[in-house]
Amino acid sequence: MGPIEEAAGDREEENGSYVDGLPFRRFDPEEWKILMEGSRKAEEWREAERMKDPAYRRLKQGYWEYPEASRSDHKQICLASFLTPQGGVMLMDWAGENPGTFLAFYGAGIAPTKEIVRQRLSLKQSGETQQVQAFRGSFPWEKRMGMVMFAVPSTQALLDAIKDVQDFEVTSGDETFIWGEWHSGHQARDRLRQCISRRR
Repeated sequence: MGPIEEAAGDREEENGSYVDGLPFRRFDPEEWKILMEGSRKAEEWREAERMKDPAYRRLKQGYWEYPEASRSDHKQICLASFLTPQGGVMLMDWAGENPGTFLAFYGAGIAPTKEIVRQRLSLKQSGETQQVQAFRGSFPWEKRMGMVMFAVPSTQALLDAIKDVQDFEVTSGDETFIWGEWHSGHQARDRLRQCISRRR
């Protein structure tokens, strides 16, 4: 088969009324307003339908989970995770041979990486922005989501820094990876403290 030529009737000169077989249409500001209002109402309807699901309502409000270590080699891990529709936050503390304490964020807005890499990111909390070296990789339980981890100096430093309500935003240049706000942080702090005390 030779080269495919453009059908003569599919395109007209630049000032014509058809492009690629579709009619060219200019909307005046009032028409755009009507279109945007219709789109907004459609999204409101979809959101109202989603809100009928108790699980979605809970996720929309955000909530903490405290995964229990089910294997003996995980008994040294204390973890609290705050879930939202945008992604989540994890507060993690390891003991044992390779101790470490981390504040982590995960979500679909963070592109996963095959290997864990170091990346300098901006972490904004309570109006203060820090340029911090972070570890970036994939979310262990969902490889299509990425995760960034910020090292915290110590277990006590993590516990002392957990506010009951805390906004957060993680960015790289002009790109926003994740943003949001957790609530009931003191509940998470107390659960972590209990977990840490049990392993001593």
